[in-house]
Amino acid sequence: ALDAGNSKSWTGSGTTWYDITNNNDAPLYSGGTTISEYADPVAGTVFDLDNTNQLFQVTFASGINEYTWSIIYWIKYKGTPSSDYQTIWQLHAEVQNNSGYYFNCDSRQTSNPHILQYVKDIALSSWDTRTVVSNADWVGSDRWFCCGLSMHAENDWRSYREGKLIGSNSATNQDISGISNVDELRIGDPDSPGAYMGNVMFYNRALSADEMNQNFQALRGRFGL
Repeated sequence: ALDAGNSKSWTGSGTTWYDITNNNDAPLYSGGTTISEYADPVAGTVFDLDNTNQLFQVTFASGINEYTWSIIYWIKYKGTPSSDYQTIWQLHAEVQNNSGYYFNCDSRQTSNPHILQYVKDIALSSWDTRTVVSNADWVGSDRWFCCGLSMHAENDWRSYREGKLIGSNSATNQDISGISNVDELRIGDPDSPGAYMGNVMFYNRALSADEMNQNFQALRGRFGL
């Protein structure tokens, strides 16, 4: 549980975003020296992911089963991405091929920006994608979005927005059996200009639809929804 607006999670100085539940802290990665705050008029203190080396990394010492986890996060538009594949978050695995990720969320297309979540099969160079925020909603928006993804089995992953299920996987041939446990969660991108981030919650189990909605309901007032 990482929360830019909680003093137990972000002290206001330093280079670490602290976990307030299980000590899975998120220090800045790869030479980052400054966490960039933004005073949001609705949500208060959040993080600006548009900053040199503004990339956080959580390392899970014992690993998380690649078929059983959930993530919920609050994001807000900052600007049109400078290119495709501007990362919001991604999960890395202990055993993986050259790209370094299989589960990802990013901002796509400078001409038609939108937010995608996807599962990737490296061997087939194949993606199963889900648009969680469309171009019409995302570009120039001054509102917050609560998005989520839960992984229930190799061929059962489900995308959420504002606590509601918006779709499940459409492809059943994404082979992720060879990647082993998830051992890293990365948030942001040194070159990503497209989002503010307020709160991230990651679970080592697959949340139900009711639990996803409960998480959304608990924070919606703070983020103006």
